[in-house]
Amino acid sequence: MTTYSVAALGNAQIAYKKGITLQQIRQLRDNIIAITEGDVTAPDISRLGLKTATNSVSGTLASGATLRVSMDAWSFAPDIKCEVAFAITSSFPGTAGADTPGFNITQSSGSGRLYSVAWRSLVA
Repeated sequence: MTTYSVAALGNAQIAYKKGITLQQIRQLRDNIIAITEGDVTAPDISRLGLKTATNSVSGTLASGATLRVSMDAWSFAPDIKCEVAFAITSSFPGTAGADTPGFNITQSSGSGRLYSVAWRSLVA
């Protein structure tokens, strides 16, 4: 396992108009590897990393009805579950602009059918 080192890249080694050495670049590379390998002296990026939230919508969709599922610009990985086969149309730009993802679910036949959509999104 690669060892994490704070000393090799401290303020004394990296200063204004001071050159970067091959050893410093290697230490920077090794620090990144040590973080991903889970070295106990390295920062724990799992606690300091990105935070996510779960969002969802569910209900019954009547025959011939279309549901517009709008997510936010930081959403990803929708999980769509339907009681029967529904038509899922491609993503569309939401009302907030082209960065707003979403899609339509259409129930084309039969009586009302259950659906649920869950997705994750990044939060501050």
